[in-house]
Amino acid sequence: MTQITLFGERGEEWERITGRRTFPVQSPIPCIAESLPGREGPQRVYLLDIEALDIQTAKRIVNHLCAKFGLTGPEAAEELSKGIPILAEDCVVATTPRWG
Repeated sequence: MTQITLFGERGEEWERITGRRTFPVQSPIPCIAESLPGREGPQRVYLLDIEALDIQTAKRIVNHLCAKFGLTGPEAAEELSKGIPILAEDCVVATTPRWG
């Protein structure tokens, strides 16, 4: 399992939204997001592992996306299903090996 822990302003924001700063991500290797709102140029990001989230956390994230980016509920859920990018510069990553 791979998780990231957010720090700084972004960590505070996510803690207000979900009650935590540590989240599962799809890979321990960041990918490149070609464009992100409010950011110039490509950015290194981790993608949130949606399937590993409990339903309450996912709902809180959808509500936050609606408020922050002016999305409808279905639009925010669609974004969530694509994977929410988390800037690599805002977090640290940890992996736990799966044996057996």
